[in-house]
This record gives sequence, structure tokens and C-alpha cells, in this order.
Amino acid sequence: MNILVIGSGAREHAIVRALERSPKDKEIFCLGSNVNPGIAELCADLTVANINDTHTITSYAEKRAVDLAIIGPENPLAVGAADVLWDRDVRVVGPRKDLAQIETSKAFTRDLLTEYNISGCPKYKTFSSLSGVAEFLGELGENYVVKYDGLAGGKGVKVSGDHLHSHDDAKIYCQELVEKGGVFVLEEKLIGQEFSLMSFCDGETLKHMPAVQDHKR
Repeated sequence: MNILVIGSGAREHAIVRALERSPKDKEIFCLGSNVNPGIAELCADLTVANINDTHTITSYAEKRAVDLAIIGPENPLAVGAADVLWDRDVRVVGPRKDLAQIETSKAFTRDLLTEYNISGCPKYKTFSSLSGVAEFLGELGENYVVKYDGLAGGKGVKVSGDHLHSHDDAKIYCQELVEKGGVFVLEEKLIGQEFSLMSFCDGETLKHMPAVQDHKR
């Protein structure tokens, strides 16, 4: 089996190491945005290219006769990398573009939770201007979060108390997002232990991975 790992960061290094430990007969290839020496020594080939270009991805997959692709970063998913690979009969670990919105769009995720009455959804509103922002901040009080509605490399979320110390700070950040043409979500800050539970899904069955925490502070 020829396996393609898209991405060349620490996450993808861990994936490649896990694949390498498998006793199954395979060749591992990597299409990354930079040279990761740890990945390079475990792969038959590591090619640096634009991993957000679907033509580049499909061309490489066809060249290497890839059977299975594992997509690590969010950006390739956001541009439809999984879709174009499935269209070429390459099995993919990673959601299609429309399903990837649960990660790429904060507003989509909140609306999804609301539509299906899924517990855990904070009080929120989506904005594309400053109209109504001050009023909603007043409703939320001192516990609020401003989230850019898109991918920002983990830097699009600002939390009251940590990054924003007043409603004026919040409005300044909201204004910055508006000036960039961005949509943003203003929501209630939830207090408590945060964790991620990620699962594999084939459309019918869920297989959960262990719950994990990302300690950034």
C-alpha cells in the first residue's frame, strides 16, 4: 500500500512514526510545506510543495500511485483536498470540504449545534460589522470570547481576561476583523476544563481516540 501524508509538522511526524511501526507492507510518502528531517528519514520521498493547491496534491498522488492519503493540516481540507482525492479513488483520512467546516468555520459549528440542539453550545452571535456588538457584549458581561470565522493558524481567538481586558479591547479587535473583511463570532466564555475528543468516522461508525488536552497557558 502506498500512503501519502499531507503536511510536514510535528503532528504529521507523529502520524508517519505510527505508520512506520505498522507491520503491514507499505511505502510512505509526504507532501509538505517544509523539510522535516524526522519525516524525511522515515519516508520513501518527502516533497516540498504548495499543499493548499489541489492540482499539486492530485498530481503527486497519481505520480506515486497513492492508495491512502492522510491529511494533517486544516487548510488543505478547507480547499477540498479530500474531495479531489476521493474523486480519483484515493481513500482519505480527513473530511470533505463541506464537512471540514466544523473546524474551518466557527459560525458553521455554532449554527450546527443550535440547529440540532446539541448540548454545550454557548450563547453566541455572528457579526460582519460592529452593529450590535456593544449591546451583545453588555449581555455577556465580563466573560466573552471573540473568534474570527475562519482559519488563522490558531491566532484568531481572543479571550476576555487573557487577551482582552475590557469591552473597548474587544471592540478594537472586532473592528480589526471587520476592516479585514472578516466575519466573527462573539460568544459566552465557558469556564472549566477544556479537552478535545476526536473520532474516526466512516459515515456509519464512530471510533473514538483518547480525550486530550492542549495546554497553551
